[in-house]
Amino acid sequence: NSHRLKALTSQRPTKLRLRANQNQELSEEEARRLAGLPGLSALEELHMDMVKLKPPAVRALFGSPHLTGLLRLAFSYCELGGDGTQALAETLQLDQLESLAISTDKIGEEGARALATCSRFAHLTHLSLYNSWIGDEGMKAVTESRNFPNLEDLNVETNGLSAEGVRAFSRSPHFSRLRSLHLCDLEITVEALEDLPHLPALVTLSMGHKITDAGLRIIARSERLSRLTNLSLSNNLITDEGVRALATSSRVFAFRSLNLFMNKITDEGAQLLVGATNLPNLESLDLRANNITSAGTRL
Repeated sequence: NSHRLKALTSQRPTKLRLRANQNQELSEEEARRLAGLPGLSALEELHMDMVKLKPPAVRALFGSPHLTGLLRLAFSYCELGGDGTQALAETLQLDQLESLAISTDKIGEEGARALATCSRFAHLTHLSLYNSWIGDEGMKAVTESRNFPNLEDLNVETNGLSAEGVRAFSRSPHFSRLRSLHLCDLEITVEALEDLPHLPALVTLSMGHKITDAGLRIIARSERLSRLTNLSLSNNLITDEGVRALATSSRVFAFRSLNLFMNKITDEGAQLLVGATNLPNLESLDLRANNITSAGTRL
């Protein structure tokens, strides 16, 4: 309600979360009233959860002259769609924005292209498009864009990507600063691993949900992937044979964290990992929800 918002923003908060029940819509008039509150000038972080946003409301809110200090912006279940994302990209005057997250909003290829062509993201270090239905073409638009020069963390999980979408990275020279990449998707298979690009700064990689022993064998012989410090392959199809390829590889891996949660590993695989001499830096190993007995947990 507008009175509560006015009272809240009069306190000049630096963080604000707007959450609606049952995807209530923020009308253009309500957005305009909110945008006119001077207390927004201190805001650095804005989260909008289940607030239905149509393009006119997006333009009214993010055209606010008071939202000049915003650094982190997140949407979840806001039904932005491609046209709402286009409105956001056209209206944003946030050259200093560091983090943008759009989760579980069907922005599609259109929305991905709108973001990719927006020139306001020079300082963006974190971009999450989790479950936003961007598909391979939307992924290509993002990876071909020159508008994310400082991006360090990219989450494109659950977007209907295939190996072709991942292959877009191998054609892109624009991600030399990327440190963290999250690619978990039902359509990404072992072929995608073979197409992973050379990302010199990459230290964290998360992939699934169809990675098999063949995928782990690719990782075991990959020089560029051996330099990762955090590898997550949870909820995949990896067995003891894949673990054996990793644990007996001649490469020495830099992994500090290895997540193999919910695979098909048994006590034998657990013993191979615990005894592996090529994992000297390993500090965290997640083998929960595998086929490991109580005896295996005592290794």
